[in-house]
Amino acid sequence: MEGEKIKVLIIGGGLGGLVLANILKSENISFKIYERDTSEKSRIQGYLIGLNKIGIEALKSSLSEEKFKIIQNLFKEGEFAVADRNLEILLKFKSGGTVNRSELRSILMEGIDVEFGKKLRSYVEDEENGEVTATFEDGTIEKGEILIGADGVRSTVRKFKLPDFKFADVNVFRIQALVPNVTKDIIDAIFNGDENSTILKTLGNFKNTIIFGRTKNIEHAISLGVEDVENIEQVIEENQHHSEILLISYEWRPKDSNDPIPTTRQDLLNIIRRDTTNYHPMVYKLINDIVKPEHLLDSKATPLTQASPVLNFKTSRVSLLGDSIHAMTSHAGMGGNTSMKDALELGNALKKIYINNFSIHESLSSYEKEMLCRGFKAVDFSRASTERMHANEVGWFGEKFRNTFMKLFYHLIVLGIVKLE
Repeated sequence: MEGEKIKVLIIGGGLGGLVLANILKSENISFKIYERDTSEKSRIQGYLIGLNKIGIEALKSSLSEEKFKIIQNLFKEGEFAVADRNLEILLKFKSGGTVNRSELRSILMEGIDVEFGKKLRSYVEDEENGEVTATFEDGTIEKGEILIGADGVRSTVRKFKLPDFKFADVNVFRIQALVPNVTKDIIDAIFNGDENSTILKTLGNFKNTIIFGRTKNIEHAISLGVEDVENIEQVIEENQHHSEILLISYEWRPKDSNDPIPTTRQDLLNIIRRDTTNYHPMVYKLINDIVKPEHLLDSKATPLTQASPVLNFKTSRVSLLGDSIHAMTSHAGMGGNTSMKDALELGNALKKIYINNFSIHESLSSYEKEMLCRGFKAVDFSRASTERMHANEVGWFGEKFRNTFMKLFYHLIVLGIVKLE
């Protein structure tokens, strides 16, 4: 109806916000979705996401059969491999359900009218009139009955909803480099001569890890997680025929409080060199002879992010989902999947409100209680994965024990004794 108040305002056009929008559209619940990016392609969102059982079920339950089948056709079978610092494989298994995040997002956007260039400035709740008024940076104002913050790690909605919210100190940092002209002997050593192998994660013994990803074009480099388009283009232009381009994603925890975080590319590279002297000779050759400071994608290390626990918050006409409330480290691959599960459950709560005439407070309170429990379990699980790799330096005996345990675990998977479901 012309002039009818919008039921739901969704702030954020990421995976969670779009899944929620699809649910509302299917139920004819009026909504608007606002995205701060100026267009769908204005910011790289192309890295791969591994869809687990939770994420796949959320998509299947939220989308039309046609849309879900299109997404299924995007699934790529991947191989996840972990090696020690000497490049000896400790663990390897197939992983189905891997999709390009940008492609997934594009499909979720089909039929959804996303308003781009809308960065939220503030909102005001008015319970007396049963509405929330959102004000955007461009001066526009929108009114709705419920406002949902799906605006990610740096959520503006959360800033107002939970002013005392804090991030936990993960104290693990990431350095990325895109390296051209990597010779065949190094590539063969890292990927064990397997031309089909593209990604390998290695475990060091100085609270450090390295992910190696091989690529030959911009699209694939982005899918591996590279974020700087200009650097990608420059590196690919420099790459000589018959050579390969290698993504290096190095993560480490500083040794102690006297181990400062570098702020120049040269000093960042020196950190990598310092802590990989005992790696395989070909990795040592790569880091010391081929990688140059200009190959690093930033002059600053990126800190890993995690939300501090939120036990509860006051239920109102404003609620949250995904990274806006329970951001987690990436080491368990649960962030995007949990966000989509949130969207599914929030969609069900909104259906109760607008179709079954449940009260807003009752429905959202129930959703929020379950969302916080589920979300922070995922946060804790992800952090535990981070700590297993970065908590302590590993001596000779500890490294042997870790490697033996992981190999045994791998063999149990191969034999079918351990099921990864």
